[in-house]
Amino acid sequence: MVPPSSKRYPDWLSDLAAAYVRKLPHRGQGRVLDLFERLSGRRRWNARTNHGFRVSLDRGDMTQWHILKHGEWDAEVAEALSRRWSPDDVFYDIGANIGFFSLQALAEDLRFVVAFEPFAALARLMSDHVRANGFAESRYRIEPTALGAHPDSLTYMPGPPDNSGAGKLLPSSPGDGNENDITVKVETLDGFLARTGSLPPTICKLDVEGFEREVLEGARTLLGTSPPHTIVFEADCDSAFSIADKSLVELLTGAGYRIEHLARDAPETKENFIALHSSSHHEP
Repeated sequence: MVPPSSKRYPDWLSDLAAAYVRKLPHRGQGRVLDLFERLSGRRRWNARTNHGFRVSLDRGDMTQWHILKHGEWDAEVAEALSRRWSPDDVFYDIGANIGFFSLQALAEDLRFVVAFEPFAALARLMSDHVRANGFAESRYRIEPTALGAHPDSLTYMPGPPDNSGAGKLLPSSPGDGNENDITVKVETLDGFLARTGSLPPTICKLDVEGFEREVLEGARTLLGTSPPHTIVFEADCDSAFSIADKSLVELLTGAGYRIEHLARDAPETKENFIALHSSSHHEP
């Protein structure tokens, strides 16, 4: 079974395309794929990832093209999560995009997964992916909401067509942005847990384009009473990989975490970090 948006592609053809992209890189490869896509009338590939699950990918989107080309997204994050979690863990994927890390968690048999993605088109695509891979509905929950420091309605600015991962919340009133902006519901993580009675997270990933501190501000009860043993997050930093938002660092260290850098192959102005709680008995 494959996502509806990619049913025209037999799995073997997508696998052949992925192998071509990953193992035979050459100049002009993009033009070859352009030709095939024009002839077929579609842009999506039902590609297998390095972790065994499949995702429907549009190579016009930076994130999705990277997954098609490399078989995964943010390899350093995928490796760190896999090293830190176990089947007993409950994973919260905050800023899930198309659900790559949620799917990884489900493929690696974690106890339960909750994914937060406020942009409806991405949440629907993630839902397609989870169902297409045959994961039981009892093992996951997709929340089409954003998380923040307090309940609110905020403006969400979607990323451009070639970079869906750049979508972000704006600290302004609804209606202050451009015509593509939408209003989204924001709740706190503490509020979500109280409202739903969901299992609290034992491991989290945050990728919310600069809203990480706000998300954690809204999780102070969780951090004080039942802190996740691991929080992986993205943050702006300088050339020495010092996190720019010192209040984010203070919040995490004050809650008992030590922070380590997860290096990319090529350094960027935004890097990934891992926060490890002092009470954790997990191996680093």
